[in-house]
Amino acid sequence: MKNKKNIFSENNFYKDKFKYFIIAFGIFIVILAACSVALFMYSIDFDLSNIIETTTEAETVTEPEEEFLSVDSLTDKSNIMFVILSDDGSVDYMFTTVVDFENTSIRVKQLDGNAKVSYSNASMTVSEVYSEYSEIGLKTLMLNNFGIEINKYAVFKGSDFKKFLSSFDSITVNVVKNIDYKSTEFNLELTAGAQMLSSDKVYNYLSVCGNAYRESVLCDVIYSVLTPENVENSSALFKSFANLSKTDISIIDYSDSLNTIKTYACAADKFSPVPYENGAEQ
Repeated sequence: MKNKKNIFSENNFYKDKFKYFIIAFGIFIVILAACSVALFMYSIDFDLSNIIETTTEAETVTEPEEEFLSVDSLTDKSNIMFVILSDDGSVDYMFTTVVDFENTSIRVKQLDGNAKVSYSNASMTVSEVYSEYSEIGLKTLMLNNFGIEINKYAVFKGSDFKKFLSSFDSITVNVVKNIDYKSTEFNLELTAGAQMLSSDKVYNYLSVCGNAYRESVLCDVIYSVLTPENVENSSALFKSFANLSKTDISIIDYSDSLNTIKTYACAADKFSPVPYENGAEQ
């Protein structure tokens, strides 16, 4: 019986030690929790309302600000001449974009290759001027006949201009009247009204619409291709433009004008180009 009593005494000893350990551990947890609460309250300056303010500030910082672009910020002026050649190397037609953002204006001046102009005190066609004096002659022609000083130029073979237009998925054009054109080169049928056309149809429509409507069609084309989506792809588009044309527009010129192009293309107050005579001062 004496030995049995000793066994029970030892068990009670271990039970007492475990009980004291649990109590000590519990006190430690309480102290740790109290310290954590104290540190947290100190971090918010003992004001629970700061929790809401801190969360709101964090959310505000992560929200991206909407970029607002307006053409009112633009003051650029430039006159760029584009020349489209026929298969035989003569001028099919040419057009100049007269850009004056300071006065919120883009005008398009178009000339048919057979149009008569004054050059060196003689009457010549646009094609004759180009044949004899190249693009330098066309720049002089524009200045002497219309007072438009050309800053930059680009000359396309017709087939290459067609390829460049194919860089754009679709182009919205207002077809002035029904078209039913048939030739050995192509057929073109269009109904009057604003519509999205493929690049092939736009190219063919520009060929057959005639001088009376070509400026308006070109205005539609310019407005339609200068979009935010195309600005995002402008590096590839410029590379295609430079490879398909003879031009004095450099990569530096492109880089310098990129912000202007982006602003115009993405602006909420983007305006439409107009035919040259419509936008001319009275």
